[in-house]
Amino acid sequence: MFTTAIQDGADPKNIDLVTVNPKGKWFKMCANCQTWVPGFGGEALTG
Repeated sequence: MFTTAIQDGADPKNIDLVTVNPKGKWFKMCANCQTWVPGFGGEALTG
C-alpha cells in the first residue's frame, strides 16, 4: 500500500494517491489530502 511504497523508497509524487474508506471502497485522494504527502500515514480517509 501507499506507506509501504514510501518505506521502499518510492517518490510520493509518483504514487497514484488512492486510499480506502472503512467500507473498503477505493477512491482518489482529494487534493487537500495530497498536500499532506509524505506525512500521510495510511489512515482510512473519507474524502
